[in-house]
Amino acid sequence: MRNVNVPCEDGEMYRRIVLGIVLVIGISGLAGSATITVNLDGSGDHTTIQAALTAATGGDEIIVADGTYIDVGNRDLDFEGKAITLRSESGPQNCIIDCEQQGRAFIFANGEGAGSVVDGFTITNGSGWAGAGIVVSNGNHPIIKNCRINNC
Repeated sequence: MRNVNVPCEDGEMYRRIVLGIVLVIGISGLAGSATITVNLDGSGDHTTIQAALTAATGGDEIIVADGTYIDVGNRDLDFEGKAITLRSESGPQNCIIDCEQQGRAFIFANGEGAGSVVDGFTITNGSGWAGAGIVVSNGNHPIIKNCRINNC
């Protein structure tokens, strides 16, 4: 005897379950990470590194085009506690953050952990009472790799 409370045949029920799973996977893919670009010439999503960091959400990757990044918006950079990968396009020999003795390149003080990554920059001319190129405080643990720190 068939149970009258079952709204559909077994095959139809399985089809609906599979369709629901596919929809959930598809929707979560839409909310995935983004790639954000920074380029001094205005051809990227942003012209300063801090603008890109502020616009990013956890899991995003920011790619910084080759060049020398100076002035406000390109020093005292704050990940704002987000798990973001910030990497240069072509490595530290081609992508320079010049702090001009006006501050540090990066300040990690908002809970950044291993998901916060800085990869492939030359950091130069930083100044500050501690950590003139990069300061990490309050138990934070970002990953800094493939970077050169000079004159800080």
